[in-house]
Amino acid sequence: MHCLYHLPKTNFHLYPDNPVIKLFWGRVNVFSASSLYSFNKGSKVQRLIHQLKYRGKKEIGEVLGKKKFTGKMTELENLHLTLKFLGEIDEERVKEVQKRLKEIKVEEMDLKLGDVGVFGIRGIPRIVWIKIEGKQIWDLQKRVDVALKGMFKPEERFMSHLTIARVKYAKDKKGFVEAVK
Repeated sequence: MHCLYHLPKTNFHLYPDNPVIKLFWGRVNVFSASSLYSFNKGSKVQRLIHQLKYRGKKEIGEVLGKKKFTGKMTELENLHLTLKFLGEIDEERVKEVQKRLKEIKVEEMDLKLGDVGVFGIRGIPRIVWIKIEGKQIWDLQKRVDVALKGMFKPEERFMSHLTIARVKYAKDKKGFVEAVK
């Protein structure tokens, strides 16, 4: 699965006299302002904001916006659900994997966004994720394991999730983890 959204970036942060700062002139005392993405009615950005705000997961944007960390949000076009981690494999094995996976029939699934959490190493947050809930995703992962039997070991600790941010550094590690949860 791949999300094919290519969100329109503004680059307003590069210009001291940008349209966002002009919106506030004479209204509020603002030192600087900017906008990362272009927001237009009916646009992908509007739909994304609507999902964050009205689909029960608005705290994701709030938390990541308020809690300072050095790292990178996952670009929407790179969001994916990993059903099986294969690691580095040669071209011949890739072709065999593709052949086997093409045999799996995938029907529409009723999936929901679940909890937000963090994977870390020794208390240091590294990955911010959203759990994907639904019985069908577990069934699909098991079918992937069956299809790849003999090539790879079955998954022992599968947890369906979307990685939404990679954290390089968080000043208040414990506070960051608590705020995300």
